[in-house]
Amino acid sequence: MIDFDATTLAAAHDAFGEPVVYLPKAGGSYAVTGIFDDGFTALMLHGDDGDPAFALQKPVVSVRDSQLPVASVKGDRITIPRVAKTYRVVDIQPDGKGSRKLELNLSDS
Repeated sequence: MIDFDATTLAAAHDAFGEPVVYLPKAGGSYAVTGIFDDGFTALMLHGDDGDPAFALQKPVVSVRDSQLPVASVKGDRITIPRVAKTYRVVDIQPDGKGSRKLELNLSDS
């Protein structure tokens, strides 16, 4: 069996990732590599003509499960040093192959 995390995910995060700080709700912090995209667009609800009726633009970050010793929960925070912003995790989408996409909103703290 192929170790998808060690072969593919590690290479993708090495090429496209950046340092982020994961701050679990339960406390502590973890320096990990994440692939951050502040321009991710999710198209929602299609109109009668088939075109999207509206779209949401949400920042997201992809992290490898192997880098986090804790499960992600809504309300965890992530600091992205490059943009000097801290975000709150509002949705967690595991990919089934060893990483998770975390949808984010700007945090008030």
